[in-house]
Amino acid sequence: MAESVVNRIGGRGVTKNAGFSLLESMIALFLISIGMLGIAAMLLHNLKSATDSSWRAQAALFANEASERIKLHSAQETSGTCAGGYDAVPDYSIASCSVVTRPTTCTSDDQGLSCPTQEAWRDMGLYELCAKVNDPVRGGMPGGQLLIRKATRNCNLGGSPPLDSYQVEVRWNVRAASTSGDSVNRYETLVQP
Repeated sequence: MAESVVNRIGGRGVTKNAGFSLLESMIALFLISIGMLGIAAMLLHNLKSATDSSWRAQAALFANEASERIKLHSAQETSGTCAGGYDAVPDYSIASCSVVTRPTTCTSDDQGLSCPTQEAWRDMGLYELCAKVNDPVRGGMPGGQLLIRKATRNCNLGGSPPLDSYQVEVRWNVRAASTSGDSVNRYETLVQP
């Protein structure tokens, strides 16, 4: 609270208010700036969390699309048993976007895409999905990769075809502001067609 001093000169009252000093103003400005930096750090953390959540949701969509493709092609593969023959049908045993190429047997014309075999259709679908995962223009992710590995084979079902499980993994790069390189995030799911 400011102190007031009244001097009486010639019957008029002159009031002198003691205000904030420069030091008090600087301390107040310092405390306000620390609070603003805290708010800025909190907003930056929230933005990073929202971005991570967005990438994780995108990865889940890609993993779901890969799972649906596995289920589609597995539904068409009904022959074979654990004793033999089942491995001859198209299999997603190991698929990585780094090794997938466009099938040369598939052709495209005015009528659309045409592939001669189920395996060629499967490979074409995987090629298109891999191209999309790594292409930010098509909704992909930075450094996006798709990996599909055979996880297990259940042969305890009598004479029916074995049930394979596949591990679908989507990886993407995340820029780390505090480190020199990017970190890799993953989204994994297990699919049993």
